[in-house]
Amino acid sequence: MPELIEEWRKGLANVKYPAYDGNEVAETAAVFKDLIAQAEKLSAAAKAREAEIDAELASLAEDKAKLSTVTMDEVFEKDPALKEEVEQRIREGKWF
Repeated sequence: MPELIEEWRKGLANVKYPAYDGNEVAETAAVFKDLIAQAEKLSAAAKAREAEIDAELASLAEDKAKLSTVTMDEVFEKDPALKEEVEQRIREGKWF
């Protein structure tokens, strides 16, 4: 039995594995680096957009709280385009 083991060891020692010259690991690392950079950029943009939405929600909550006491002058002050549209409709006699 020891002869068999010794023969197996010699055979294993003589095995020549082919050299692998591929660069998939480096290519994959470069792709992941780009993906991570894109993800960080998108994450920063999402955080900025989240802050904009939070500000808009706060403004809407404030407007909702004042809804029962707001005057048309205050509405028109916030939205001059609406004022012009309403005045144009009045000039044209379009009430509805």
